[in-house]
Amino acid sequence: MKARNMTPVLWETTKLLAAGRTNRQIADALGCSVVAANDRARRVLSYFALTNRTALVAHCYRERIV
Repeated sequence: MKARNMTPVLWETTKLLAAGRTNRQIADALGCSVVAANDRARRVLSYFALTNRTALVAHCYRERIV
C-alpha cells in the first residue's frame, strides 16, 4: 500500500482531513500556507487513490486510520 510511505506531515494532514477541517484550518494547524495545505490534501487523496474528501473520511473510518 502506497500510504505506508507517507510522511508524518501527510499523516497529520490525513487526520485533519478526516476530521472535516478546511484547507485554511489545515494550514493553520500545520503552520503552512493554504496553497501548501491544498497540495498536501491532493497528495493524500492520491496516496489512497480517492477522488474526494468524503471518500477519504469513509476510507479512514473503514480502515480504522483515525
